[in-house]
Formats: sequence, C-alpha cells, structure tokens
Amino acid sequence: MGVFLTAFGVVAVIAVISLTTSSDDAPAEPEAQDANESDATNEPVDEDRVVTFGRRLAGNVDELRRLIGPRKLAYMGDEVVVLVDPDASIAVREFAAENGTLPDYIFRLADFDLLVNGADVFGVIPESEEVIRLSTAGPLVRDALGGFAVINTREGQPTEMLLSSGARMDLSSLAVPAGAGRLDVQDVGVLITPASGGTYLARPGGFIPFADGLVLVATPTHHLETTCDAELACQIDLVDRATQARDPLPAELTSGQQGFSLSPNGRWILIKPQDAPMQLYDTARRTVDVLAVDVPFDAAWAGDDHVVVWFAPGTTRPILQAFTPDTLTFETLDLGDLLAVDRTSDALALLD
Repeated sequence: MGVFLTAFGVVAVIAVISLTTSSDDAPAEPEAQDANESDATNEPVDEDRVVTFGRRLAGNVDELRRLIGPRKLAYMGDEVVVLVDPDASIAVREFAAENGTLPDYIFRLADFDLLVNGADVFGVIPESEEVIRLSTAGPLVRDALGGFAVINTREGQPTEMLLSSGARMDLSSLAVPAGAGRLDVQDVGVLITPASGGTYLARPGGFIPFADGLVLVATPTHHLETTCDAELACQIDLVDRATQARDPLPAELTSGQQGFSLSPNGRWILIKPQDAPMQLYDTARRTVDVLAVDVPFDAAWAGDDHVVVWFAPGTTRPILQAFTPDTLTFETLDLGDLLAVDRTSDALALLD
C-alpha cells in the first residue's frame, strides 16, 4: 500500500499517451541507448509501449476477478464496512464494526488488513468475518516492528503520538517537534522530518534514524529520498531498504514536481508535474509514459504492484476505476451492478 504527499482530483477515463508514440503533439522521441549507457546516465530507455483506451467493464464477478485478481475490496458504506469478494458465494457483504480493545491493538494488530477512513481505522479479517474499529481518536499507524502510533492533533497545540512497541502492554506519549514534517506510512510507521534534516522513525521513548535525506514517500519495502551535496545540488533516489541499493531518478522527472506516488514494491512511480499530465516511470524498464488520467495519490495499490484502484469522483455510487500499469490500461467497473451499496467516503482498500 502506498502513502502519498498530495491528493489530486481524477478526470474522466480517457486514454494513455505513450512517450514512445509518434504524433505531432507528442514529445520528441529520445534516442535509444544500450543497457550499460542507461545504467551510467540513468536516462530512460526507449521501448515500444502498449497504449490502451479506457473501457467500461460489465458489472459481474468474473470481470471483477480479472481486474483485481485473488483479492478482496473493502470500503465504507453508511455505518458499515462493505466487503466485496468475487470468489465468495455472496460477493458483497456488509459488516457493522465492533469497537476494539487494548489487546486488539497490542496482540492482534498484525492480523488485520487495514481500512483507513480519516481518523477512523478499521481492522478487517475476511476469513473470520471480523471488522474492528481500531481508532476513533486519530489516525492509527501500524509500524514494521509490530507496534503502532495513534496521532492526536489538537488545534493550537503540538501534535502528540501515543506509541506502543507491540511487544507488551506499554504505552508512551511523544510530541512531534515544532516545525517538523510528518509522514504516516502503514506498516512502516510515523516518519518525522525535522528542520535540521534527515528522516526519523517515531518509536516509544524517542526517534530513531530512518534515512539521511528527506523521505518524500514510502512503502514497506522502498522509499523516495532527496539528498543534496555541499553545493545544494539535489537528487531523488529510489531506495530499496532491504539491500540499501539506491537508484537515482532521471533529473527531468524530478524538477518542478508537485508530488509522487510509489507502488508497494517500487516498480512504478507516479509523478505529477506542475500544470502537466501525470507521468508513469517504470523503474525496471526505465520508460516514461504520460497519462491522460490523473491517478489519485491515495488510490489503493495491490501488494504485487499489478493494479491500482480508486472510486470515480462526483458520485456516491461505488464505481471502481482501475489502472494496470504494465499494460497501460484504464478500466471502470460499477460495483453497484453487484448490488454493492453506495459509498460514504473515498476510503478503499485492496486486501491481499
């Protein structure tokens, strides 16, 4: 699942414009480079790309299964959490959430899939048909070490975090330093970026170093990090935290950007330039495509990077929109055709 810096609206499903497509209005086609040269200069390598126009799918379980794979969807209805499972005998089910207790936080948090709806965070276990309201006081953020933080923001007062290591019934309070930035990343934790530089992970008792530079966006396995030299020449790297490998993004993709989104395993980066269409960077092929649709930065990614989904704006009907980056395909499926109830928020989760 991704965590995002800025939310952008999404327009109607139209098309994908590939940078490798030839037309009068298309950008000039870059010269092809061999693999060794690409590694040295970090310029995208030009490849033929599939360009697919968006289409509306039939509202049935077979199309939904093809679209999201072996996964389930969870979203908010009126006072209920709606679970959509194309492989279940009853595809759409509604659950009234029970309020969680401290043992749910401490000993069971890792067992839940999370549906985040503003300050409300719901834990879902589809197999046992369990839905627990885990947080109402403020956003709950599960970290990678088995602990959690509950964010308490009060107007005119410093933001405080209630933290637990998850190892025992220990709770401690920690204030976000004045002037520091905060990035909440599910299954990573609360990342703090003080004015002095660097990025730190909030833990019970204090802050521990997370990255030397400024982390822009993160997933459980990767993050984008800005670092600058003594002459303030800056670059943005994709960092694989398991290996600490750093892959600099091409400079032309990082200047004047309004925000970034990163797929869970770091394969795809969505980049929103100022006053220009969204771009998709394939970190494996080093290709860039311009999208005629802006994918919202709070959209829900599948855990294997295969697809990203969100709700169509401007209606409470649960109309699912999806983008498959490997084929550059935009598609739409109306969950209401499966008798799914209207949605009450944009909150949406893909449960692997």
